[in-house]
Amino acid sequence: MLLFFLGVIYIVINEKTEYGIPCIFHELTGFLCPGCGITRCIISILHGNLYEAFRYNAFVFIGLPFFIFIYINNLFNLLTNKGKKIVVPEKVLIILVIVLIAFGIVRNII
Repeated sequence: MLLFFLGVIYIVINEKTEYGIPCIFHELTGFLCPGCGITRCIISILHGNLYEAFRYNAFVFIGLPFFIFIYINNLFNLLTNKGKKIVVPEKVLIILVIVLIAFGIVRNII
């Protein structure tokens, strides 16, 4: 939850001052990492511009539903006193990492 609030604060500061944290990977290699553009993507989503958001970082649209499902499921289990967290199968995590790496490669080729 703390990460969420820090993220919101960062986005607000970034939007008001246009000052953001530079990507070290991009600075060193000149290539876009899979995470490049996430801040601008989220800001575009908050402004309702989904096309622009997709152009900044398409992986958010692939991964975000997955992470939202996990978060809501864990929150529901916590609120219903089940206390069980959903465990993501290792195969699913491996597939997600492979897709993330492939996305990082493809976005630099296109």
